[in-house]
Amino acid sequence: MARELTTNIVAAKNALSSTTPFVYLLKIQLNAAQVIYLTSNNATITYGGFDWMPFPFAVGDMTEEGGGTPGALPISASNVEKILSRFIETNRGFSGGTLTLYYYSDGEALSLGEMNIQTAAYDHESATLTAGNQNLFDQPFPRRTFSRDSCQHQYKGSLCGYSGGILTCDKTLLGGNGCKAHNNVTKNGSFPGIVRPT
Repeated sequence: MARELTTNIVAAKNALSSTTPFVYLLKIQLNAAQVIYLTSNNATITYGGFDWMPFPFAVGDMTEEGGGTPGALPISASNVEKILSRFIETNRGFSGGTLTLYYYSDGEALSLGEMNIQTAAYDHESATLTAGNQNLFDQPFPRRTFSRDSCQHQYKGSLCGYSGGILTCDKTLLGGNGCKAHNNVTKNGSFPGIVRPT
C-alpha cells in the first residue's frame, strides 16, 4: 500500500545534507491504559503531544516466508538495565499488544503501520520483539459466542456505556462487581434467556 508523504518529508528525504537525521519512533501499546513511547534518537523528542524517550533499539528487516506464515519484523533493544524485561514479565509477554513504528525527521513523522506483537523474548543483554500482521489461523472462531452468564462487551467501551468511577467489572449480570453493581443492567451483553443445559 502506498503511503502519502508530506512535502516536508519528501524535502528532507531528497536533501543532499541535513543536520536533523531520520530516526525511528516506536509506540508500544501494552494494554488500553499503558503505552511506551521510545525513540532511537539520543535525546528526547516531542511529537504528537508525547515525549518519546531515547532508548537504544534497532529495527531489522521484514521477513516473509510464504506458505501461510505471516511476515515478521524483528526489533531488538538493549536490556542491560532490565527495563524491557520487567515490562515483558509484568505484561504477559506483551500478549495482545501492538506497536507502531514511525520514521521521524524535523517535526514530521511517517507511520510505517501498526503491527501486532507476536513474540517478546529477552536475555541479560537484549530484548527482541517480533511484530507482524495477525495470523488468521490464530483467530478465535466463531468470533462471537453467546453466553448466559458473561457479558461480551469491552468494559467502559461504546457498547458497555459505563463511565462511572468503578475501575473493574467481572462481566456478570448480577455478580458483586457486575452490571447490577454498576447500575448498568440495560447495557449488559450477556444472554440470560439461554436455558441452562440439564
